[in-house]
Amino acid sequence: MKFKKLLILVLAAAVLVLLNVLKKFETDKDRSAHDRDARATVRLVQAEITPAFVDRVSIRKGGAGGDELTLVKPDGEWRIESRFGARAGSGQVENLIRKLSEARGEPRTDSADVLGDFLLREDQAYQISISAKGSDLARVLVSPKRSSPTENFARTAGSNRIFSTDTDFLSVLGIYAEGSKLDYKVFADLRVVPADVSKVTRIAASPAKGADVLLVKKEGSGPAEWHFDSDAGPDADTAKVNEFLSGVTNLFANDALDPAGTDYGFDENKVWLSLTESKDGKTAEYRLLLGSRSAGAVHLKSLPEARVFEVAEAGVDSLLARDKASFVPAPAPAAPASS
Repeated sequence: MKFKKLLILVLAAAVLVLLNVLKKFETDKDRSAHDRDARATVRLVQAEITPAFVDRVSIRKGGAGGDELTLVKPDGEWRIESRFGARAGSGQVENLIRKLSEARGEPRTDSADVLGDFLLREDQAYQISISAKGSDLARVLVSPKRSSPTENFARTAGSNRIFSTDTDFLSVLGIYAEGSKLDYKVFADLRVVPADVSKVTRIAASPAKGADVLLVKKEGSGPAEWHFDSDAGPDADTAKVNEFLSGVTNLFANDALDPAGTDYGFDENKVWLSLTESKDGKTAEYRLLLGSRSAGAVHLKSLPEARVFEVAEAGVDSLLARDKASFVPAPAPAAPASS
């Protein structure tokens, strides 16, 4: 019996030793594979680039005269210089900068003779250039031909080395077919009024029908309340006012138009809607002018930036329909009759 127990213990110990050996073998194998992958891929851009320091991004298809998008950050906010200075979404722009900075790829060839076959000549590729304070930081050329559904062919400017990278630049650019054109809307922030709803303190509106409406927020120790005409005026329904504000700040344009145009039908002396925002110790006023209508859309002008937008008229009309009565609180329920 003692021999049998001893044999069991010896076998159990042997199994444990074998398992540890196998585990170490698998760990070493995984580490070796990881090291091989790291050696097989290299960074496309050698310099470390911090998105916050970049103030200009240029994206062009082909050589001079091709489709081009130019994104600039003159005052801390990204703008689409090539589209009348329309606002750009910082998240989209900085995502592109990060991907360009961090991209790694597997070298395929160094031959200049095959650049055309990979659609990586300067007259064929999408060229992404980033700079800061007038100094170029990087320029990467991306082929419109994919190496796989989620991989791209790319090279850096001045080098013939072609990489296959799993950084999908084309998707970030909104390019899903070889013949696709660059579209500024991929990077645009097309909100007509970029106000913070919680910071709006005053609303003045001229509805499609009825008298003008003035709403003022009263703030104190409790929840903020909205009132008609002044902060001491008759109560307005705060939930209805906040719903209206949400509709205004979620009004997105179909297109950003040339502010220098003259056929939009604006009356510069007639403001449809004005919002006053108090934020970080500063006060800003957003004003909207109504213009002409065409094919289910209406022209809006946003002041003081003087941006012109084409907006679906259904969204505008739903806000125009909000007259003073639509903000009046529902009557309190009648008290039960005494028996």
